[in-house]
Amino acid sequence: MYSLVIAEDERMTRRSLVDMIRWNELGFTVDGEFTDGQELLDYLKSSMPDVILTDIKMSRVSGVDIARFVAEQNLPVQIVFLSGYKDFEYAQSAVEYRVVRYLVKPVSLPKLREVFAGLKESLDRQNALQNAMLKRAEHYRKLVNYQRQSFLSDLWSGLETDTEKLEKQCRLLDIYQEAAGMGDCLFLVRLEIQKDSQYRAFLSEYGLSELQEQIASLLGSFDERLEYYPVKWEEDSAKQVLSALGILWQKEHLNALGESGQAASGEIQKNIQEEVYRFMSVRAELFILQKMNSPRELISYAQNPDGPETKQEMAQAQNGTAIETVMQFIRAHFCQDITLSDIAEAVFLNPIYISRLIKEQTGQNYTELLTGLRIGKAVELLERTNLYVYEIAEQVGYHNLKYFYKVFKKATGNSPNDYRPKEK
Repeated sequence: MYSLVIAEDERMTRRSLVDMIRWNELGFTVDGEFTDGQELLDYLKSSMPDVILTDIKMSRVSGVDIARFVAEQNLPVQIVFLSGYKDFEYAQSAVEYRVVRYLVKPVSLPKLREVFAGLKESLDRQNALQNAMLKRAEHYRKLVNYQRQSFLSDLWSGLETDTEKLEKQCRLLDIYQEAAGMGDCLFLVRLEIQKDSQYRAFLSEYGLSELQEQIASLLGSFDERLEYYPVKWEEDSAKQVLSALGILWQKEHLNALGESGQAASGEIQKNIQEEVYRFMSVRAELFILQKMNSPRELISYAQNPDGPETKQEMAQAQNGTAIETVMQFIRAHFCQDITLSDIAEAVFLNPIYISRLIKEQTGQNYTELLTGLRIGKAVELLERTNLYVYEIAEQVGYHNLKYFYKVFKKATGNSPNDYRPKEK
């Protein structure tokens, strides 16, 4: 329903407009009726109707004054003039202030219905266009966020070190490099979540995945000057904490954490910790590990945070350990319906990082790797057991037999029965 307000100083005419028309059938609700334009002006200072139906000539403030106010304030309100005068000057004012219709009294009910039916169609089209634009804007925002997170994951994991590609990505993602001290700042942060009774209670009710999503959401929305991108999750059994390692991205023209990262960090740390506890009842502590003046510095820090080892050695060690952990989990669970998010939750790594790590280390994407393991296991069961094909399909993670046949044929070039032992 669209909101409608009516301003008319003649009582009988106003009552007729309000009561004799079934506005709800036309898609409108009458949210206000006014005896003078001044009352309507006061109303517009705190409320925003979709349509104003107003007499053009009233005692104190006229319909023209209303239209002028709406135009000057650039309010998204449609105006319909109602007048007892066929006066060119009034009509000219209607055009000047973008009034959508000019109706001359007495106006018939069918004419009013026709006008407002057309208005509803126009408002519907506007809303549809605005919704489409908002969806496109939201889609673009999510795409940029995904690309930035992917970019940071590549830098952290050592998958992107080429200077030319790095510069190109920075331009595409609207990242300002350091120039006369005016570049973006990246703050490597760690949020340590205490694995106490409150933590266990949250996990029992909502699960680890929800905890990770809520933490990322809170860190990403508590301060408009900072964007948050998760890098990886780590578990410290000795300290009994779950750590969220991530990047707080401060745009070059917005100063949230100060030049050193310490000036405002105390207040921000306190606010984040309070927000986490208020919304999730989980105790956490934020640490700012390192300030970096450009994405390139993230490579250096990630590859060699503590020791003198070369970047290549650090990258190989980090990636080698990570892929071993990931592959161990996949081999243990490939027959189940596991996703990259499931793996990420289990091994405390970022799903984007896992996807790129699998591609880098195996030459296959995640789906190809999973399919290969499942079909390999299916072939083994076909050759060594007397299980029915549908039983084997179920065991290796395919609950649709027809789909299993299709995937099997594409992967091997043969049908499952071709792998049955031949009777002698």
